[in-house]
Amino acid sequence: GIGQSNFMEGIRLDAMIKYHRYRSADPRVVTMVRNQVDYLWTTQWDQPGQAFHYWDNWSRGGNPTLGANMPLLNNLIAIGFAFVYDQTGIASYWFNGDAVVTKNIQAGPTNFQYGAGKIYNQAYYSLWNYIGYHQ
Repeated sequence: GIGQSNFMEGIRLDAMIKYHRYRSADPRVVTMVRNQVDYLWTTQWDQPGQAFHYWDNWSRGGNPTLGANMPLLNNLIAIGFAFVYDQTGIASYWFNGDAVVTKNIQAGPTNFQYGAGKIYNQAYYSLWNYIGYHQ
């Protein structure tokens, strides 16, 4: 196998949320997004670094530091937490989502300069939607 890119998981979350919002309010989408953010939070979140790993542990060959601490992914993945909170009202998704975006917000604009192209663009789009769901 090739392992999991958490960047692609962020893109997948966004696609599922858009499907739910614009095509069909299928409750299975809420369950899928919830399961995915639960998985990302419990297995891919680097608590000391306050960031998601870019690659899952299998892809890193069991090395917890390889590909770790990619804060730019935080904003990309945060939309999943806000969406689940919006759909379920479960407060832990509100609080965990805030923990996900806090590092980048505290760092200011310079923290968005890690990446370029797709990650950069998607992270801003996702953060904008995160704020919208948070309202």
